[in-house]
Amino acid sequence: MNHCCFMKILPLILVVSIGIVSCNSDQSQNKSSERDFVEYNISFDFWEGCETGRQECPELEFSRNTITDSVILSMPSSGTSTSVMLLNSKNEVVQKVAVSAPEYPKFNLTGLPDGKYFASMFGCNLGGTVTFNLNTEL
Repeated sequence: MNHCCFMKILPLILVVSIGIVSCNSDQSQNKSSERDFVEYNISFDFWEGCETGRQECPELEFSRNTITDSVILSMPSSGTSTSVMLLNSKNEVVQKVAVSAPEYPKFNLTGLPDGKYFASMFGCNLGGTVTFNLNTEL
């Protein structure tokens, strides 16, 4: 079973069918160790809907096979300048990123403990917070 796009949220069909969140998986088999690579992408339209309240903004579910899997979260660019902070459930800043167009902000979620996280964006054309849960499949 490909655990790359495993999501436990109810509107799974909606999420996958309109590309709100997508992911790519490359299961690289290194002779010394086996690690998965997973990249999750949050679309501009989904983030904008969360910011404006024009749509429901469900918590997203991101999964990995092991805590050592390489997991990247890509977010939309908000124009000229985009800053994003990743906070954990204790409201502690875990990571910060600031990029200029045409770059897209990314967080490396590799090794982070399972739990609830908040990605808060500040930018020229986009902002707000998206909530997600990071889970390791057992």
